[in-house]
Amino acid sequence: LKLQPFYQPPSDYVRERPTRKLYIPIKEYPNYNFIGLIIGPRGNTQKKMEKESGCKISIRGKGSVKSGARGPAKGDEEDELHVLITGDTDEQADRAVELCMPLLQPVDDSTNEHKLRQLKELSIINGTFREEDYCRICGEKGHKEHDCPTRDPKLR
Repeated sequence: LKLQPFYQPPSDYVRERPTRKLYIPIKEYPNYNFIGLIIGPRGNTQKKMEKESGCKISIRGKGSVKSGARGPAKGDEEDELHVLITGDTDEQADRAVELCMPLLQPVDDSTNEHKLRQLKELSIINGTFREEDYCRICGEKGHKEHDCPTRDPKLR
């Protein structure tokens, strides 16, 4: 279509969409929850990445479907666990890869800001988030608004 702009494809022609497969290093890190980081609370992280990139992001391969919850076979259950990205353009697919790759790099839970944001989001969704634990001025934990070091001294 790019080479011949006046070419009319057949009416039943469906253009192949660009796809990317990002394999999840589950064998190297068997106790790390990659799937939880990618999907996020209530699927919100996955939805956010899909909206930002314009691609469909799904987890496929061995272990991607809970046992007993199987629908019709898709044919990729024998493949290793991976993130399948399908977009309309190569640029969209590349953007989705940029968003997913940092989540496939294991980070210690105590320093994983992405996971901490997900846990905070989940507690808000569940209604168990206690806002009084956090300063409303700087968002830090451990002090109240009136003791905030970033607060304007004139207001104290």
